[in-house]
Amino acid sequence: MRESSGDGVQSGPVKPAPGRTSPVPYAMPYTFFVRKTSVYLDEDQAQRLARVAREEGRSQAEILREAVATYQPKPSQDRNFALAGSGHGDGSSIADVPEEDLLKGFGE
Repeated sequence: MRESSGDGVQSGPVKPAPGRTSPVPYAMPYTFFVRKTSVYLDEDQAQRLARVAREEGRSQAEILREAVATYQPKPSQDRNFALAGSGHGDGSSIADVPEEDLLKGFGE
């Protein structure tokens, strides 16, 4: 057990934190530059992240880095409306439809 010298500094043997085998805090030896950031998660997301990290024996930050690195955005819908529907139909052109047929029903 640690002893206090009265000035708030504790001395003596350091015991590992619960669930750890080493008294040294977890440290990730980065061989690359990382930037600290904050992520806001709802309660379910935070619990899931903690569970996955615990089950895999990895840090939550490591799980998040991997998730970001492997993220693939969903394909967006085609926004080129001018070509929407092109290539479909019987191949005829609206230019080949008589004007009288195009105007049927208008003004009635």
